[in-house]
Amino acid sequence: KQWYQRRVAITAGENCRYMHLDFIPVTYILPADYNIFVEEFRKNPTSTWIMKPNAKARGIGIFLINKLSQLKKWSRDSRQMGHNPKDTYVISRYIDNPHLI
Repeated sequence: KQWYQRRVAITAGENCRYMHLDFIPVTYILPADYNIFVEEFRKNPTSTWIMKPNAKARGIGIFLINKLSQLKKWSRDSRQMGHNPKDTYVISRYIDNPHLI
């Protein structure tokens, strides 16, 4: 988030003040941040989350979850299909009606 704020300020010019960007969703890297993600998920159990693979493009492998059991099932199924367990994914709280900046 801080990097993005600095980048916006630099792009807008030297006389620009930092913009308050509070729309960037809570984001984790899985599997490394799994325990922290579970804590956050349990604080807001009705939230929807979007999961995106780091090493793919064109929307391949993107899906939504709203239950931890869905994430566990996906993990189990992906291992059975022979996917590399070291593949990393980004998981972010889903923004229902995003606005473009």
